[in-house]
Amino acid sequence: MAAPNLRLSMSCNINLKPASATAECPCTGHCTTALGDDVCRSCHRTFEEVTRWPELSDEERIRINLRIMNETRNNAACADNR
Repeated sequence: MAAPNLRLSMSCNINLKPASATAECPCTGHCTTALGDDVCRSCHRTFEEVTRWPELSDEERIRINLRIMNETRNNAACADNR
């Protein structure tokens, strides 16, 4: 049983190029961090990332958006392989 999980995790390793992310705010207007979530279910930013967003540099924002894009794509790819 361990072998299929290993293949699944290897096939789900997706990395996007920095050029594919922008510094735009990913907020969708439905923040769940206000409800106590550590990570917003809508934009996938942490509470700290949400609260610090206005003071972050474009480079930091792009890094956060890249992480979100990678996690979202990785989760979708893994779900497709189930």
